[in-house]
Amino acid sequence: MSPLQGLILGSVLGGLLLVLVSVVIVRAARVKKRPPLDLSARPTPRDEGYAKTLQAMIALETVSSAASKDLTKFYAFQRELEVLFPHIAKALERKDFSGSLLWKWKGQEKGAGILLLNHFDVVEATKGWKHDPFAGTIEDGLIYGRGALDDKGPLFAMLEAVEESLEEGYVPRHDVYLASSATEEIGGQGGPAMAAYLRKEGVRFRFLIDEGGAVVAHPFPFLGSTYAMVGTVEKGCGDLRIIARGKGGHASAPGKGTPLVRLGGFMADLEKHYPFQTKLSPSFKEMIRRFSPDLPFRYRLVTENLWLFGPLVKQVVLRVPQLAAMNRTTIAFTMAQGSEGYNVLPQEASVVANVRYIQHQPNDVSLALLRKIARKYALEIEVLNDCPPSPRVDSQGEPFRIVEAALKQIYPGVVVTPYVMTGNTDARFYSLLTDNGLRIAPLLISADQMGRIHGGEEAIAIASLGKAVDFYKEILKKA
Repeated sequence: MSPLQGLILGSVLGGLLLVLVSVVIVRAARVKKRPPLDLSARPTPRDEGYAKTLQAMIALETVSSAASKDLTKFYAFQRELEVLFPHIAKALERKDFSGSLLWKWKGQEKGAGILLLNHFDVVEATKGWKHDPFAGTIEDGLIYGRGALDDKGPLFAMLEAVEESLEEGYVPRHDVYLASSATEEIGGQGGPAMAAYLRKEGVRFRFLIDEGGAVVAHPFPFLGSTYAMVGTVEKGCGDLRIIARGKGGHASAPGKGTPLVRLGGFMADLEKHYPFQTKLSPSFKEMIRRFSPDLPFRYRLVTENLWLFGPLVKQVVLRVPQLAAMNRTTIAFTMAQGSEGYNVLPQEASVVANVRYIQHQPNDVSLALLRKIARKYALEIEVLNDCPPSPRVDSQGEPFRIVEAALKQIYPGVVVTPYVMTGNTDARFYSLLTDNGLRIAPLLISADQMGRIHGGEEAIAIASLGKAVDFYKEILKKA
């Protein structure tokens, strides 16, 4: 290459680099930060009336347990719902599934309707409570109690919206179904039984709405706005037992490769050489794009230009467990079993792993990777239970836009964004009935309140109840 050609090539490359840098900077600079919503609103008389109803729902203890078959308290809760929501009790068809409830609100004409889900069982209340977890104590604008957020608060809003719509004489165009499980917290048969029944009846839904995200101020420390986090995809889940067998014997003369040692080697191998692929999902990318205006400029240079900095973002994601879990299969070892004697080598030892399967490496693909590694340590893998990932909802599609429009109408100024559900909801059981499973509890809550779910002092702001009811009423009209 001649000096002149080199000079020309250098000039062209320099010009292209300048254009690239300019594009990156312009894309990052064109967005503006958005203020958070005001969380200091006082409860209205309407909100206070709603709080009394929710208080009655919280006061009935509905802790679910896989070890108990007693349904007495769940049927007591059903009877209370009939008192609290008399129009629903009178006008809607109702079916019972061993304590879980399914209602049908018949529409004016045939066609795919919608399904609204919220469960009424709760987890136990142990440590960290100052208020009685089953009293629904109202204090300083909050109502305290197990289930206030998860999931009796959203359940109240859903039922109250239907109750008021019935009272107003509203009739939906297409059928509306309401489902409330008594076994969601234990992964029981309530949701599967109702889904199986609907499938047998040939029912299809345009979309469903279940619990999931919420309207949250500052969902991450570096974000200043208020976001409505709508789960648009849910990872699959499963529990595996990894088994090691050996000769056993006395611990005073151990050989090499005993069962517990091999299990330890397997677990250490997975942690050191993680076998699952990290791939930024479309829902995660869209979430980052919608977060972008509220990030510092140096971060916006990256988030506004994912087409260029995708590999860099992937490396950052891997450093944050919560973000990494949104973009790859995860495995967590939760239980272990060996011999029952201090000085006895086990003939069989095992660990239980909870696995959350990502869409790009679903159950069979991820399990094949685990079995390959297990064979190196002469281990067996037994699948205890298994549930595949759900379909991803398109954030540009009509169902998401309906939910987005309702949220923006009820919460002016809120930023609505999709995100990846790393936990599980009952919505996963209905994936054969609709391709559009959306997951949000339409309650305005703080990050602190979000952190109390399944913990002590679970509470909800009374001022958020009316808005949650109005959200469901908007959904009934728009859908």
